[in-house]
Amino acid sequence: MGVARRGDTVWTLDKFETHLAQAVQLEHVGAMLGAGASLGCGGKTIQQLWSQYVTENPDQTAQLEALRFILEDRVDPPNIEVLIDKLVIAQLDAARSGRDVAQLLALYNSLLRAVLKASLLDRDWLRDPTSAATASGLSDHVRLLTRLVHTRQPGQPAPWVFTTNYDMAIELAAENASLNVRDGFRGFHNRVFSPSSFDLGLRNTESRGEAQFGTYEIYLAKLHGSLSWEQTASGDVRAFQIDARCGDIFDFVDGNTATSPSSLIFPSSAKFVDTVGFVYGEMIRRFTHFLSRPNVTLLISGYGFGDFHLNRVLLSALNNPTLQLVVYLPEINGFEANGDPTNLADLRPGLVKFLNLKLPQVAILGGGAAAYFSEMTSHLPDPTILDDPAERSRQIAKALAQELNPTTPTTPPTPTTTTPIL
Repeated sequence: MGVARRGDTVWTLDKFETHLAQAVQLEHVGAMLGAGASLGCGGKTIQQLWSQYVTENPDQTAQLEALRFILEDRVDPPNIEVLIDKLVIAQLDAARSGRDVAQLLALYNSLLRAVLKASLLDRDWLRDPTSAATASGLSDHVRLLTRLVHTRQPGQPAPWVFTTNYDMAIELAAENASLNVRDGFRGFHNRVFSPSSFDLGLRNTESRGEAQFGTYEIYLAKLHGSLSWEQTASGDVRAFQIDARCGDIFDFVDGNTATSPSSLIFPSSAKFVDTVGFVYGEMIRRFTHFLSRPNVTLLISGYGFGDFHLNRVLLSALNNPTLQLVVYLPEINGFEANGDPTNLADLRPGLVKFLNLKLPQVAILGGGAAAYFSEMTSHLPDPTILDDPAERSRQIAKALAQELNPTTPTTPPTPTTTTPIL
């Protein structure tokens, strides 16, 4: 059974779903997906990834402890990306001082294999992306994209998807739904990162009036990198067709080669001395810019608030009074009368800080399986046809503002008529 809260007020599930239906009709809408959102199609949470690594790599885990890269407590997972980052820096430092880097490289490769293995999802999808067209494991991602896109009204911008996952679930789901993806890369044979492509959009030249400006695409920002990215010799970041490169990835993950797919891009502070930092910086900038827009809704699912940098962006964005966050947190068991989670002591520090603010801009659904990614996509409303979407968006924003400040007098909305879209 789901448990809901907005600000410091405990809500019923019906009230939460009504709020969600209103929020996704605002002028700007997007979703932020973490590792938990890919569980239904073969992904792993950070806890699962780490538990599997410790079980399958006892010698490497002991070496990481002996070298003080991790603590002796193997239950709580470290920040895997920070750990990989430390190993990269340690290799650079060892090479500079003339020390042997073989052990550090082997540890780096073992962690990289674990991360890649968790990001592959279904290998058949990567070998032949068309095989994903009938895959039930992607149904939740397809439903997310189609409902976000088809609830957009003519003239409203296309939805954004921000994800910390390296996997290809969003790209495959968009292809299944016949949606174009604006991911920041431009080109045909040589698809290089070009951030200005985020500022472009599609329209239907065969339609008339507002119908020309319907939504035919999504914007995708992969905040931590992607399986399909590489850095070229010239320093550009390039996206490649995953089926053309998956063989090299499989060979490394299966241990058939000790040569890691070094062309793959992963977040690392060590890489920010290189041109790669520009790509990550631009992705974060787009995320920050989206959250600062007027009348914006961000849905969050599968994210456990374990990334300090993204937490800081989210907390800063709450200064936008027209921002609505709708967060699905299955790790919350329930809410006290004052709005505190009943299991507050068990939650991550970053999440606790976020929850303690109790801002009315933030609606939260918890309750285990009732707050999974599949539930979020099923809660999204079906498409509707509205006249004058800008006016409708203003009315919804006013209604949400009234909930924030009940003393503000309301003005009855101007009746509108539904007209067919040409």
